[in-house]
Amino acid sequence: MANNLDTLQPKPARYHGSFDWKTVKTTLDGTGLALGAVLEGGGKEYRLCKASEALAIGELTEQKDVLTVLVDGTLTAAAAVGDDTVVDSAAFASLSVADGQVFFRINVTPGLGDLYEVIEVVDDDTIRLGADITTALTTSTEFEIFGLWQAAQSNTANNGLGVIGFAQVAVAINEYFWAQTRGLGLVAVDDSADPLVIGEPFVAGLTVGGTVEGFTAAATTADEAALTLGMAIADAAGDGDHTIPALINVGQY
Repeated sequence: MANNLDTLQPKPARYHGSFDWKTVKTTLDGTGLALGAVLEGGGKEYRLCKASEALAIGELTEQKDVLTVLVDGTLTAAAAVGDDTVVDSAAFASLSVADGQVFFRINVTPGLGDLYEVIEVVDDDTIRLGADITTALTTSTEFEIFGLWQAAQSNTANNGLGVIGFAQVAVAINEYFWAQTRGLGLVAVDDSADPLVIGEPFVAGLTVGGTVEGFTAAATTADEAALTLGMAIADAAGDGDHTIPALINVGQY
């Protein structure tokens, strides 16, 4: 029976005010934390992420490429049913599973769509999976390895798909930070198309990446309303980009 992301991904670790949400780190060594951890406290909630590009205060982030592909390859050795390792020469030299969950997904038949958690990088050529292989794999087996909680500026073409939360500090590429998902915080607004006013819900911006905007002035659709990310508690007056306080409410996946 093939695995899927829902069964492989456990509930994230939750912490209650144990860490400063303003903290930005270049490594998680010694913290006991893993990507995806949730910090709660003071009516606010944050998700631990790794920046895949530089982010400014208030910018809306999303899972890079929805699911960030870390390795895209073809096996160089066959793997039998019951094996728990796979081989692709030199493909895993830069792969790490220390930060958080990483997954191996088969992209062709046989085994198309099967998904396994990667629990160890044995060496540059070999990874160990968290479960035995259920379908024999060959040297024609194409695969992807992807990771979660790699935060990038939201893409205007994704219509809010894969949203994580809002950066509350300036973050450099490859730094670890807490993206805010609930409570009072700052959001970057594109006010050029659909002006955002106090008390109005907002959605991911469709013109400027990393921003939010108000509902479509002409007619709010049910689909748009379902993607609400919070409510403005100040006006973003005039054309252009602004950073304003808001009540953030990002649904978790």
